[in-house]
Amino acid sequence: MTTVRSATEQTRNTIAGQTVEVWCAYTGSWSGRFIIEESTADGLKLRRFSDFTVLPGTFGIDRVRPI
Repeated sequence: MTTVRSATEQTRNTIAGQTVEVWCAYTGSWSGRFIIEESTADGLKLRRFSDFTVLPGTFGIDRVRPI
């Protein structure tokens, strides 16, 4: 039996400081290196690795993967 976790549960289990890539729908590929800044009820706040800028908005757990 496979257990399916909700996006909210997955978001809670992410670790601040974890390095991830982000799915880019425009290019259809995984993009760059980002750092999880924090996990919120709305999704993940990410910091861009190249210049450490926190990106506006949040990203769903289905749009990030660890690297």
